[in-house]
Amino acid sequence: MIRPRFAAPLADEQALRDAVQPRVRDLAGRLPGPEELASASAEHGVDFATTWLHEALLASAHRPLQSRLDGPLRAPRSSPRLRIVVVPTLFWREHPEIGGDGQLVLDVARRLGFTGERAPLRSVGGLEENGERLLAHLEQLDAPLALVSLSKGGFDVKRLVARFAGDPTLERVSAWANVAGLTGGSPLVDRLFRHPALRLFWDLYLRWHGGSLASLRGLGASQAEARQPAAAPAHWRVLSLPALPLRGHLLPGAVRGFERLAHLGPNDGMVPFWNAVVA
Repeated sequence: MIRPRFAAPLADEQALRDAVQPRVRDLAGRLPGPEELASASAEHGVDFATTWLHEALLASAHRPLQSRLDGPLRAPRSSPRLRIVVVPTLFWREHPEIGGDGQLVLDVARRLGFTGERAPLRSVGGLEENGERLLAHLEQLDAPLALVSLSKGGFDVKRLVARFAGDPTLERVSAWANVAGLTGGSPLVDRLFRHPALRLFWDLYLRWHGGSLASLRGLGASQAEARQPAAAPAHWRVLSLPALPLRGHLLPGAVRGFERLAHLGPNDGMVPFWNAVVA
């Protein structure tokens, strides 16, 4: 029976982990690529492909980091100088309930002894405008800085480093955590522009909030900028934290996008796995 508040019954996750182990061993420490994940999803379902990817991450060089992320948070022994700058997502001001404003990140960072703030980006701003706003904000801050981008905020950071490569301001940044990133664009945005009714709805909605449909166009996975790698400066430590839900983890409101992307393999309802990471 489907649980009334979730999209699907709970899966036997241990059985899934057991089933994918032969494929994990065949990978010999590497991660499955987009085509492999899409094939596994078509053959065995998206939950199988997602579990395969998760177990491959645990069997790869990423395992020590995953163990640290799964463990308890501990404050540093000495008060760090590092300043956390949250780069919020689309509609962070209009819909703070989704957490895209990064307030939780800032609260945890401050509890651990860091200073932090939210970059003053427009919640319906386009990549060009928000890249300029982010640079102007970073110019006012002292090093060392760490960026924490949320969803579409990851693309704003990608635009920042593409347009302002070599700017001395970027030398003051030492790390970038890309959380549920949109750095590779979303096929759902491409779909929006193919359907006149969806395009009209979002055009009106964005205009109502002081934005424009142009701010979304560059976020499509088919766009040239989305297909370009996020070339972060060599001295930045880059960490990608994508979401890997199974069907049974999803509330009904999130399942439509998830199902539309399931043929591509693991996804978070907005972007496929490999579109959410900085390679």
